[in-house]
Amino acid sequence: MGKNWRNYWKVAVPAFLLGACIAGGTALFLWWNALPAQQFPYWGEETSPDPSGEGATLWIEVDREENGSGKVSYTVDNLSTLARLQATTGGEQWVDFSQGGTFHRVTESLSRDEGPETLDVGDVWTFTAELPPETLALPGRYRFCVEGVGAVPFTVNPNGTVEAENGEPIHSSMGTGGLMVAMDTEDLLEGSHLVAVCRLKEVSRPFRVRSAGSEGNGGLQNYTDYYFEVLETLRGEAAGPVIAVRSLGGRVGALDLEVDEVLQFQEEENYLLFLYQPGMGGNFHTEGDYYYVYGNTQGMYLCGDTASLREDPNGSVRNAYTEEGLSVDAFLKQLDQVNKDHPPQPEKAKEEYLQYLRDRVGVDGYTQEEYDQMAAGIQVYATYASNPPSYSGGE
Repeated sequence: MGKNWRNYWKVAVPAFLLGACIAGGTALFLWWNALPAQQFPYWGEETSPDPSGEGATLWIEVDREENGSGKVSYTVDNLSTLARLQATTGGEQWVDFSQGGTFHRVTESLSRDEGPETLDVGDVWTFTAELPPETLALPGRYRFCVEGVGAVPFTVNPNGTVEAENGEPIHSSMGTGGLMVAMDTEDLLEGSHLVAVCRLKEVSRPFRVRSAGSEGNGGLQNYTDYYFEVLETLRGEAAGPVIAVRSLGGRVGALDLEVDEVLQFQEEENYLLFLYQPGMGGNFHTEGDYYYVYGNTQGMYLCGDTASLREDPNGSVRNAYTEEGLSVDAFLKQLDQVNKDHPPQPEKAKEEYLQYLRDRVGVDGYTQEEYDQMAAGIQVYATYASNPPSYSGGE
């Protein structure tokens, strides 16, 4: 009995010690493996450098996939108040993770799509940087850094959602309702170059336009393009099967422009639209085959599921804002009469404007030289101060 007891301890004690070592080693390994440095494909042991710069602000949007990959759409905006001060769009880009209040790099240098290296005052540009798998592997606080521009912190929540800590935008508002002249259907028809039933397919990222001949912040406005599939053309000729309809307003970088009675469209909805093209430069008109809604909110009607008014003449449409109804049958009769008596003339607005200027020469001191300057001005187009809008082609 005593001998067996001694033999038991000879076996049990080493086994216990071995088990304790294995358990301790396993716990130690699990602790070590859970450290952030082991969870990310790349880990910078040193504290990440300060990426801040001068002259531009940084705004980000982060998309995260389940495997920790994703992309960062980041906007560099030069709204400096110092005239002619250029700002860099940055050098190296990377992502940091916060451990114990200290940021460490979790990516090497990231690549971005093409764009300008510097921005003039008022210019803004959006880049996209792809994040490799496991870049956002853990919940916690991160920051996206652009060398020479700055950094924006963001948080990956335990459920995988992402919240960016962008600064407050500069809010600007514009009123248009009090400036609009009330129009009836005949006015809308006569002033439109294109009247069509359209379905909204896509909305562009808001973009910024610099007015013709202007410099600095004074000549800047934000716009959004809406891409419509043309289902039925009732007046004029569409620029293509998909057309761009431009509307004032939207947030671009640090500047958020709010417009009362702004045009608001819903994707995959059908609309009866009264449209025109500026046909000249000046103001905020850029080159290109885009349209404006004639009469602003007065020139857009909801059609429900109707893709062709001529195939459903007994129905009705309603204004998207006032909800005032319009009989399709009565509208088509009026449309045919206007098309006959007043066919669309895209150049008419330009010709009427030039005639107005010519009639002013010699009146109240208005000179021929001033006329020549104004006439030359409409040959100068506005330019994009950000990524220009583009249609994805339905992809």
